[in-house]
Amino acid sequence: MNAMDNLLAPRLRHRALPWLVAVLLAGATTQLAVDAWTGHQAAGREAATLGRLRQALHKPAPPAPSREDKERAKRWAALRSERDFRWYPVFQALERTGSTEVELLEFAPDKVNRSFVLRGEARDIAALLEYVGKVAAQPAFSDVYLAHQKLMKRDALETQAFEIRGWVR
Repeated sequence: MNAMDNLLAPRLRHRALPWLVAVLLAGATTQLAVDAWTGHQAAGREAATLGRLRQALHKPAPPAPSREDKERAKRWAALRSERDFRWYPVFQALERTGSTEVELLEFAPDKVNRSFVLRGEARDIAALLEYVGKVAAQPAFSDVYLAHQKLMKRDALETQAFEIRGWVR
């Protein structure tokens, strides 16, 4: 009867369902464990990065340059500007503008701003204006203008003291 009872007994409808639920729960648990482990590792990396950034913020500032270092840097900058200044075209242009009626007393170039100042004396205003025209016509200079002009008297001699300004190309 035992075999007969098995044939007559109704079959269990949900025999695989508990196993399926158990497998799904095991898979979900495994996935949660992997996610938790990954999050833990990411949090550790971020904590290490945050620690390095905090250390970088608290690094002592580099020492301020000393007076000697500032002076040395200033001298090097002056030497560099002196070396980079185009002297030959400037002096050649000044030689071309030479005149017997004009005496140049001072040539003051500003190498950083690429400008210049010419100071001198001319015999009269006509010679001065002719000289300014000659200087302005030189290709080495641009925007040349007469900045200052004044009548100077020395004993019986009257001359025009002047100041010409312009830019070096």
